[in-house]
Amino acid sequence: MKQEVVGLAKVMGKGVPAIFDSNTGHAREEEELYLVQAWVDGVNLQQYLKRPLSIEGALKFTLSLARIVERCHGSHVLHRDIKPENIIIDPSGELFLVDFGIAWLPPDDREGDHATRAGQELGNRFLRLPEMAAGQPRDDPRSDVTFVVGILFYLLTATYPRTLSFGGNGLPPHRHLREAFPVATRDDPRMLRLTSLFDVGFQFTPNFRFQSAGRLIERLEEILDPMPTESTAVMTTAIERYQEMMREHETAKRHTILMSMREAAVAFEQRIRTLAAAQHIEPIMMAGSPLRENDAWVTTIRFRQITGGTEVMAYQKVQLDGADVICTSRVDGTPCDYYRGPAADSLRLIEEVGRHSGAFFAMVLDAFVRKVASRRSFLKLIE
Repeated sequence: MKQEVVGLAKVMGKGVPAIFDSNTGHAREEEELYLVQAWVDGVNLQQYLKRPLSIEGALKFTLSLARIVERCHGSHVLHRDIKPENIIIDPSGELFLVDFGIAWLPPDDREGDHATRAGQELGNRFLRLPEMAAGQPRDDPRSDVTFVVGILFYLLTATYPRTLSFGGNGLPPHRHLREAFPVATRDDPRMLRLTSLFDVGFQFTPNFRFQSAGRLIERLEEILDPMPTESTAVMTTAIERYQEMMREHETAKRHTILMSMREAAVAFEQRIRTLAAAQHIEPIMMAGSPLRENDAWVTTIRFRQITGGTEVMAYQKVQLDGADVICTSRVDGTPCDYYRGPAADSLRLIEEVGRHSGAFFAMVLDAFVRKVASRRSFLKLIE
């Protein structure tokens, strides 16, 4: 109880019930402890949710929860038990995160040894996480972020996700329980973005999930915006190519990610060939393109104007950087860093690379215009 009072005091603010009084800091050994907290008039999320919410409603609700969690983490407090029963909605629709009974606090904020006994599993039956098992450190903020992703799934399906890996195929909840999503949700164009969010958020290994509440908030806010129409065809193709969920073993997952990066690089090359052919420009790729360079796939292209002979040099790089993938390009010396996102999100990677191919080729055409204009100016000068 002393732990809970300290944790609540550290995160006091919007979305967490205020503390009015407590004797935990000065009570004698035999004295009964008490805590006086603000009363939240409402129902918990399990009682509140009668049927799945719309995509917009679920995203807004999850955003509110994610911001509370982000503030908790900013105060170095991990809740570790986020589930529908611990989320209360008041009559105005405001939500509160309650029950910090098994919250993790920094060592300096603890009184005595309040560690969970060896052999005990933390977390809950709403969504069991492997890092909460007995013998694990269990002080990873990414666990709370994964619980928030589980809440989003629950809001959209009215179904508990339960586990990150179902059956021998190791399917995550959103793929194993796909039929739990209402038809209207599955048919919504935003479902493509939701799928890519769950692909990251429900990764078995924390290193490939969202690395902070802030990163999850960015994705939630992004899905609330209209999806670009140009990306629909690219996303549809990507879904058809998307492979089975990456296995628990790190090496296998790394290989899967590198292969999805290569698919994105190949898709980029194919798109560039199509664009170049329409403008009578010959793209000459480096042999073996895209070329593997450690954890990156590089496409080096020499564009040659078929009629005029003018040439432009360019390259595209898709690189693995820890838990993220970074995409960069350069045309005739002009650099462009255009995407950074979770490495496990191959759907989004292919979408962004496909979208950038048009902007990339526009830069190539601009480079041709500048070179031809410069050559004409030089010839006039000679004359």
